[in-house]
Amino acid sequence: MSESRFDRSLLPPALDFYRGELGEVNRPDRRGWAMVVGGCPFHPSKSRKSFFVHVDGGFYCFSSDCRARGGNVLDFVRKRYNLDFKTAARRLGAWIDATTPDQQKEFRRLEEERRRQQTEEAERLETERRERIAIRQEIHADTKLLNELSERLRETPDDESLWHCLELAHESRPISEQEYLRLAGLEDSDGF
Repeated sequence: MSESRFDRSLLPPALDFYRGELGEVNRPDRRGWAMVVGGCPFHPSKSRKSFFVHVDGGFYCFSSDCRARGGNVLDFVRKRYNLDFKTAARRLGAWIDATTPDQQKEFRRLEEERRRQQTEEAERLETERRERIAIRQEIHADTKLLNELSERLRETPDDESLWHCLELAHESRPISEQEYLRLAGLEDSDGF
C-alpha cells in the first residue's frame, strides 16, 4: 500500500472553492480579499457584509459575534463541517491514499447533500427577492394612486368617492411598507 499523505498542491483554487460552497463572491480588492454576498456561514448575519475570503484561501468574519477565521480552504472545511484534518483533506481531494469504497460513497453523499442545501438556499433567497420586488411594486402603485387621487381632489374637492378611495389607498401603503421591511429584514424589535 502506498504512503498516505497530505498534498497542499491538490487543494482547490480558493475563490472557485468558496463560490461552490457559499455562492456569489465579490471581486477581490487590491489586497486579495473579497466579500461573500450571502454572508457568514458560521452565524446568522443580518447585514451579510461581514464575511470575507482571500484569494490564497484565508477567511475572516468581521462580526463581533462570530470572528470565524482560518488560513486556507482546509481550515474552512474543518470548521464548517466539524471535521478532523485528514477527513477534511480527503474531502477536498488533497489526501493521497487508497480510500475504501465506503469512504468514497460517504464523500459523494456529503457532497450531494451540500449541493442540495446550496440549491435550496439559492431558491429561498430568490423567492424572498421576488417577494420584495412584488411588495415594492405595490408601494409604488400606492404612491402613484395617492398622487393621482390628490390631484383629482384638487379639481373636485367635494367628491366623496374620491375621498373614500384616498383613505383606502392611504391605509394600504403603510401595510405594504411594513411587509417590505419585514421581508428585507429591516424591522427592529419595535416593528420599525
